[in-house]
Amino acid sequence: MSKTYFNDGVYDISNDEYHGSDGISRSKLMLLDKSPYHFWYEAISGKAQKKEPTPSMIIGSLFHTLLLEPDKFDSEYILSPRIDRRTTKGKEDWEIFQSCIGKRTVITDEYFDKAKTMAEQIREHEIVQTLLDEALFEKSIFWTDKETGLQFKTRPDIWSSKMVVDLKTTCDANSFNFSRSALNYGYFIQAGMAYEGCKALGKPFDMFVILACEKEAPHVPAVFMMDDEALKFGVEQFNTYKRKLKACFDSGKWPGYSVQELSIPKYATLTEEKE
Repeated sequence: MSKTYFNDGVYDISNDEYHGSDGISRSKLMLLDKSPYHFWYEAISGKAQKKEPTPSMIIGSLFHTLLLEPDKFDSEYILSPRIDRRTTKGKEDWEIFQSCIGKRTVITDEYFDKAKTMAEQIREHEIVQTLLDEALFEKSIFWTDKETGLQFKTRPDIWSSKMVVDLKTTCDANSFNFSRSALNYGYFIQAGMAYEGCKALGKPFDMFVILACEKEAPHVPAVFMMDDEALKFGVEQFNTYKRKLKACFDSGKWPGYSVQELSIPKYATLTEEKE
């Protein structure tokens, strides 16, 4: 299936258009952590089936829309009606509903209420209002890397003057636990890609900020300003990934897992109990 190509620049396009476009995103790039073959299968082969979003992903996307672009809710989501599909009329009503969905995501009242509560409660905080004030939302950045010739893309949630802000939902916004999430989920490389994209297009970039919102009440927000060392780490991560990917494209080889040695985990080692 062919994808839409965008010239290097900043675009106001939908999330679906962004994901359906050429250009290598952070999530695809991080498949290299498993193996180059995983990247090839998901991004190039055309064999990978589209994965259905999990409830957590749906609520997260819905939260983004209700907080940043509430005017787009009706065009992107539709509430599932309460229909008893066991009855003849229920089956007819359900068919009518199905014909009206289009490309919108079907959500339950439960999902909507949770995301709406999160958006309302986080918007009450002054620091959040400051980050959202006069900002641009959900802009898509495409740029061609000079070293590799590969085109990459990134989509900042919030773009305020010289500051790129990414909105995250999390189970725990405590700084100690969130730093682990930032590493596991690639938030540093995301910052590095935002920096490289802005630099390539001549856009100002002074800071990368993460606005984290806890999923459970009272949905307390936490703001993390990425320091210079962390941003440098993200850029270095990006450079490592892109060079590995370039080598695969040049060689035409996409290796899977290497042969590995399997040892008994230390925690499983038997020890004799002392009397």
